[in-house]
Amino acid sequence: MELLLKGNKFFSFFHYFGEISLIDLIAIIVLFILWLKFKNYRGMLFVILTIPIGRLINHFVKEWVARPQPEIADQMASYSFPSGHAMMELLYLFTIAYLLSELTKNHKSKLWYWIGALVLAILTGLSRVAEKNHFATDVMAGV
Repeated sequence: MELLLKGNKFFSFFHYFGEISLIDLIAIIVLFILWLKFKNYRGMLFVILTIPIGRLINHFVKEWVARPQPEIADQMASYSFPSGHAMMELLYLFTIAYLLSELTKNHKSKLWYWIGALVLAILTGLSRVAEKNHFATDVMAGV
């Protein structure tokens, strides 16, 4: 799989959706919307617990497995397994899909929220392999 994806520029754009700074910004925006517009405290608690706990789990698994990053020139400081981008992307996109699904009664809309979240999460995971930042097994484990 790595051979098929390495250097594929199409996937490079999608790695931005898994950046921690973007995930944190989106989580803060979602929290404010849930608080100010919907007074959805259960949803706020869900967001508050999902993102940090996911990040903690990812950190502990990386330290436990201690698999080095692929051999790349600008080696990253952390370990490779599991992919944090893939894991955090899936967590926050599925959290948003869940929250949006709660707001609508239209089953087609609910389905499209989940399909969109899944497709974007897959593309982000593939971007990590295409950019040679992770092995395919790192991404699969992150998901």
